[in-house]
Amino acid sequence: MVQLGESYYFPDAAKYDSFAQDILHLRTGGVPTASITPGYPIFLSIIYLVFGHNILAVQIIQAVMGGGICLLIYLLARKAFNEKVGVIALSISAIYPTLIFYSGALISEYLFTFLIALALFMILKFYEKPSTTTALLSGGILGFAILTRSVLVFYPLFVVVLIVFLKRGYFVNTLGKLFIMFFATCMVILPWTIRNYKIFHEFIPLSTIGGYVFYVSNHPKADGTAYDAYDTNKDIEESDRETVSMLNEVDLDRYYYKKAFGNIKNDPLLMLRLMPKKFLRFWALYPHTTTLHKIISILSFGLLLPFALFGLIYSIYHNRSSPVFLMFSIILYMTLINSTLFYGSTRFRFPIEPYLIIFASYGLIEFKSKLSRWIGN
Repeated sequence: MVQLGESYYFPDAAKYDSFAQDILHLRTGGVPTASITPGYPIFLSIIYLVFGHNILAVQIIQAVMGGGICLLIYLLARKAFNEKVGVIALSISAIYPTLIFYSGALISEYLFTFLIALALFMILKFYEKPSTTTALLSGGILGFAILTRSVLVFYPLFVVVLIVFLKRGYFVNTLGKLFIMFFATCMVILPWTIRNYKIFHEFIPLSTIGGYVFYVSNHPKADGTAYDAYDTNKDIEESDRETVSMLNEVDLDRYYYKKAFGNIKNDPLLMLRLMPKKFLRFWALYPHTTTLHKIISILSFGLLLPFALFGLIYSIYHNRSSPVFLMFSIILYMTLINSTLFYGSTRFRFPIEPYLIIFASYGLIEFKSKLSRWIGN
């Protein structure tokens, strides 16, 4: 597979790489930190253990993982609709530029996307036949996904509500298994939480970056993106600068949360005004990048989106299967999270693009069918 990106194209790639090497050599790299979740660094450290500090090995393995994503797209599409939709979705995903591009970058989104797709597939298996095995696998994979990107932390509640809604009158029989699923998720996360408590003597379930991200996402000068993400301290009052410079990462996390909620308290409509901007950035046709990448994005995602919207709406009204609602739930969840609490970014949209491909494939078939009937009449 040809990949279009570079391993250090994104600024956080070096941080993941460094953390992975620290894990591999059982060192702290200086001051122990919880500023990032460990899922992706652990993934990298396993590769480094086998192949050495070899970025090409990571890219090749992520390319193979991309094949796994394509296979899961096919399986989910076939479950939700039929074989024809599955084949079309598989064909699109195999040449989809974003899937190719991210396979070469040292960022958590690729692993995160794979884990979400695998979790949805296992949750669907659980829905069809609730068992202790499918509950443990579903919950465990969700736990690993949350450790990879903590933005998914509230999604298990979405899953419970969805299954209760779909099961309606006879969901009581699955409650015990749902508890097992939730328990498995917590058990995967628990070792990291214990590690954080031993180091910081504070309850830190996942990371200490949430306050900062929440602050830059809900700032009076924010524009729906990562507002001045590398120079937010200029907005800190001069009297607070010395205090801030002396805070550890836990206290700094609290500081940024306090500042963010202060912004919202001073301007109750702030979040409401920012929501459309965040939404538009999350669903933008192209990222803030080179002209070539913009053109590629418009010719891929831009062409995909109308058919995806048509397929999504049409399938909700005419094909109300559990896979349809399951895929819609992750699209809705990620959109809400990045349109309300945090800032929007096309990079954050990537984990839900596999399901847009599926809905677009279905929408394309239905649109062609309706067009043929219209022309025939």
